Amino acid sequence: MKRFIFILLGIVTSVLPLIVSIMYNKSLGDIIFITIVTYLVYVLVSMIWTFVYTLVKRKDLPEVENTIISTFYFWFLTLKRKKVYYSDLGYFYVSIRGDYVYVFKQGYFMSHYLFSVWYYGDIELLRLEMKKELDCIYTKELEETRQKKFKKDKLDLWDGYIDIVSKRDDKIKRLLK
Repeated sequence: MKRFIFILLGIVTSVLPLIVSIMYNKSLGDIIFITIVTYLVYVLVSMIWTFVYTLVKRKDLPEVENTIISTFYFWFLTLKRKKVYYSDLGYFYVSIRGDYVYVFKQGYFMSHYLFSVWYYGDIELLRLEMKKELDCIYTKELEETRQKKFKKDKLDLWDGYIDIVSKRDDKIKRLLK
């Protein structure tokens, strides 16, 4: 869903200046001028947005050394990404350029670069490398998820009695009925 909203917002912001220009019966020169100015404003807003975004700490994004953020204004740069799934962390997107595979975390308004791995041509090695890197980056989140699952499983096994006397009395009542 995040990917769909990201692409949709990108398409709308790309086509909107053209539609508005055509609706007001502008000449071809005016349409081109308005479109270029609008895209330059998008780039400026995107740069400011990215700067503010990196200053504000996001809880759902890990700390990574080299941060690259792509806003939805540049949606066309993200079209060739492949969706990959990690059972504990959800979906990620990968982009293959040359011998490297770049891994991204998709948000509603931005795509956040996490890391890259060398692709040797072996899918199993690629999967192991990606899993190792994701485990390293998301150590805290994985531990919290596993702790929550462990606590939930323990709670599900509990019979609901607080003390032995009430448990024994309930068993006796069931036997007498």
